[in-house]
Amino acid sequence: MFKGRFGDFYLIKVWIFILVIGSIIFPFLHFKLKSESKLMIGIIEFIFFEIFLGFFISIPSLLISNIFYIIMSKQKFSDIKVFVITFLISFITTLSTYIYLFNINFSNYKTNNGGLIFCILFSILLFIGLIIFRNSDNQQLTTNNNQNI
Repeated sequence: MFKGRFGDFYLIKVWIFILVIGSIIFPFLHFKLKSESKLMIGIIEFIFFEIFLGFFISIPSLLISNIFYIIMSKQKFSDIKVFVITFLISFITTLSTYIYLFNINFSNYKTNNGGLIFCILFSILLFIGLIIFRNSDNQQLTTNNNQNI
């Protein structure tokens, strides 16, 4: 079910990357950290809670993105086109999840600064993850003309 043009479990790898790395980086961007041990314990608990909650909340986005990715992988499109469309679909599905979760109003970013930071961070990580894991199975990507890219 999770096989595609860029390797087995491509979007699963990206999803886990975003969940773990984003959950570690977000508290350090959002909260003002002090060198108190109680605060650090609270942040570690928050990171694990964020990973656990993010796992369940992001499943619909992952499934929708994966369905489109598998369909696109079976078409005779270039790898670049499949990559761009996969990114756009994944970005739209995750962004809609973030907007729903945080009730983000982009016209007044000061009212929900944490949600906006979260949204930007995880969107950047989505793009980075898609690039990192695109060639993770050491497959040579080719276009329709079998030219290496």
